[in-house]
Amino acid sequence: MGLLRLFVEEESSARLVGDRVEVPLDPVSIHHAHRVRRLSPGAAVEVVEPSGRVLTVTLDSAPSAVLTGVAISIAEPRRGPKIALFQGMPKGDKLDLVVAKATEIGIDSIVPVIFERSVVELSAPKRVARGERLRRVALAAAKQSRRDSVPTVTDPIELAEAIPMLAEYDTALLGLEDGLVTRIESALASEGRCDSVAIVIGPEGGFADREIDHLLAAGAVPVTLGPNILRTETAGIVASALVAYHLWGRRLSVGDSAEGGNVSG
Repeated sequence: MGLLRLFVEEESSARLVGDRVEVPLDPVSIHHAHRVRRLSPGAAVEVVEPSGRVLTVTLDSAPSAVLTGVAISIAEPRRGPKIALFQGMPKGDKLDLVVAKATEIGIDSIVPVIFERSVVELSAPKRVARGERLRRVALAAAKQSRRDSVPTVTDPIELAEAIPMLAEYDTALLGLEDGLVTRIESALASEGRCDSVAIVIGPEGGFADREIDHLLAAGAVPVTLGPNILRTETAGIVASALVAYHLWGRRLSVGDSAEGGNVSG
C-alpha cells in the first residue's frame, strides 16, 4: 500500500524541502488518516495542493483538524492537455463508473448533460445531490489513481447550458454512430496542436437531429468511435481514453516532459 494521498483546499507556505507544512484537513480526510490508516507521528503522507503541487510530509503528530509536519519532497504541478467530457446522462449509477474511469484516465472536467432523449429526469434538488455524489466519486478515483488534481464535476445541466462552454476549448469532438465520419485521431491531427479538447457524448436514446445541428453550429467536429454501437457509458470512457492517449503521445513526441502513470489493482 502506497502513501496516503490527501487533497487539501489551501496551499501551504512550504517552498523547500525541510520547510514546515501546516494545512487544515476536511473531516473525511481526518477520518481516513486517523481511523482507517491509523497514522502516527513520523509517518509520511502525500499532500496535494489546489495548484497540483504534491508534498511528501513527515507528520509531527496523528492527523487532526490541522496536518503538521516537515516537507521531505516537493513535486511541482504536472502540466498536460486540458480535456473535458460532456457526458449524456445514463440511467442508474452508470455515470459513477464514467466519472471514476474518466478521472483515472486524466480527464480534467466532467459535465453531465441532459439531452432531449435522456431517460433520466432530475429535479433541481436531485441535480445538486447527483453532482455532490459524482464529486465524491471523482475524489476517490483521484486518490486511487494518484492524480495530482481532482477533476471538476458539475451538477447535471441542459444542453443549452453546455453548448456555450465548448467555446472554452480549442477543439470540440462530437461522438456519432455514423462509421463514415472522421476518426478521433484524424480529427485531432487535422487540428494541429490542441491544448484543450472537449468531448460530447450523447444519451442512451441518441442525439435529436436539432441537437446535432446546434452542436455543429457551435463548431463541434463529428467523430466516430468505431464500427460498433457503444453504450453511452462505454462511449464516454473510450473517447476519453483515445483523446488522452493521442494528446499525451503528441506532447511526448515533440519532447515535452510528462510523468508516466502507474497501474494498480
